[in-house]
Amino acid sequence: MTAAAQGRTPDARDTLVARLGQALRAADAVAANGGAANGGAAGGGRPSGAAGWADADLEPMPDKGLAHDHVRLAGRGIVARLPKQSQMGLGAAANLAYQAACYTRASASGHAPRLIATLAPGAALPRGGLLVEEIAGHPARLPGDLPAIATALGRIHALPLPPAPARPPLADPADPLALL
Repeated sequence: MTAAAQGRTPDARDTLVARLGQALRAADAVAANGGAANGGAAGGGRPSGAAGWADADLEPMPDKGLAHDHVRLAGRGIVARLPKQSQMGLGAAANLAYQAACYTRASASGHAPRLIATLAPGAALPRGGLLVEEIAGHPARLPGDLPAIATALGRIHALPLPPAPARPPLADPADPLALL
């Protein structure tokens, strides 16, 4: 429901949701035309998987951080993760490629959301965005959730290291401590 329909003045979150809606319509158009990734959706899912995203009810999630906004595609099991900045100083496309690789690799553990697709940077979303699997749950409750956190981190860190040529775009310094 729009801000006007709710009897309130639109704010930055409303603008974000409107811009995400534009990007999803563009992704749907690309999917409908069997188009290439450059037009809207790319990355984790086939562009044809985009069909129908534009008609999803978009629900902004609480803004809790400096790096991303999150918007739920209600009833789809999908969350849009929209960068506010690049924490590594990367350009928009490189930042999305880095994040997409992180999700793709970590989700193989069964303990991280699956990447659905990447929304390419464009007029509606200058930094682009990721569509990821929505995980139902709650914020960590400490100390009770520590065993589950330890299991998840253990499974992620137990994943096999890809061969050197397959590691990019993720950073792979010879001496990680030298970067500190």
